[in-house]
Formats: sequence, structure tokens, C-alpha cells
Amino acid sequence: MRYLYFLLPLILVAQINYAQSHADKKFIRFVIGKEHILYTEKVGSYWIDQIKETINQDTLYRYDGFRYYRSKLKDSDWFILTQSEKVFINNELDKMKDFSWKDNVVKRSFAVSKARTEKYKKEHNGQSFYDLKDFDDRIYAFTKPIFIRNNTVCFFYLESGKSPGGQLRIYVRPGKKWLLKYTPLLWVS
Repeated sequence: MRYLYFLLPLILVAQINYAQSHADKKFIRFVIGKEHILYTEKVGSYWIDQIKETINQDTLYRYDGFRYYRSKLKDSDWFILTQSEKVFINNELDKMKDFSWKDNVVKRSFAVSKARTEKYKKEHNGQSFYDLKDFDDRIYAFTKPIFIRNNTVCFFYLESGKSPGGQLRIYVRPGKKWLLKYTPLLWVS
């Protein structure tokens, strides 16, 4: 009986972690929309800090450039977080600085670390992951999705493509489907 009291909480914690992990992966598959990708193990601390700076603003605008045209904005062009939502999102972002993705977040996909890239180059005569046509020459980087407001709003940072660029995206789910509604942080190199 003592073992049951010990094992039951462990099983419940494992189930909760699996459910969250499954929800994260399902959302990422929806956003990326394809299989067989390469992605970095983590988003750099610099970008996590930029996301936090964006989140801490009083008002998040549909696109970063719109903040200069406030007189022309409609009510649907901005998003306001409560103080407790900001604290929650910032705490989740702090956790991401130590978080690393594993392989197969999306089917037949691989997490790329600097060490793994160097090992691959040695094993394949200097060829880098970027040379692999099977992966559409793209390496993605993304955060864990952060769900708020009873899982009807999701904050998600994504970098993709051959040329560097990234977006903090805010998705809303008014019904059963997620819709990209806001992009308060957008950069292109």
C-alpha cells in the first residue's frame, strides 16, 4: 500500500508532462505544416530576452511597425496582457533558456546542436546540414508554445528559412482552429 501512495503521484506527474509535451508537439506540427525538418535544440538567449522585452510592453501590436501609426489602428490591431499573464509568460521563457528539444518533435525530424553539426561535418567530408536537399535547406528554431487564457491564446517564437529571420507570433483559437492574429516581434537579417 505504501508503494501505491508513492507511485500514484509519480504516474500522475508523468501523465501531465506527457499531455503537455503532446500538446506542444501537436501545435508545432500545425504551425510548421510539414515533416522531415531540421531544427536547433534551443532558441538563443538573446532572442528569449527580446521576446521578454516585447511581452513586457503595455500593449502588443499586430505588427511591430504598426506602433508608429497608432492613430490608424483598429481595436483588433492590439493585444493587452494582464500583469499575471506577463509574469507567467516570462517564467516560461526563463525555463526555455535551459530547455533543449530532442529529435522527432515533428515526424522524421532532427534537433541540431553545434556539437552534432561538427560531428556530421567530420563524418561526411565537410558537408554541413545546410547541404542536405532532403531538408529543403532550412533549419528552424522555435520555442515551446506558451498557452494562456484556458488554451485559447498561444505565444510562439519561430525562425525558419535560408535567410535568417524570426517572429514572435500570437495565435488565438476562437473555435477549434488556431489563427495567427498578431506578430509583435518580427526581424529579418
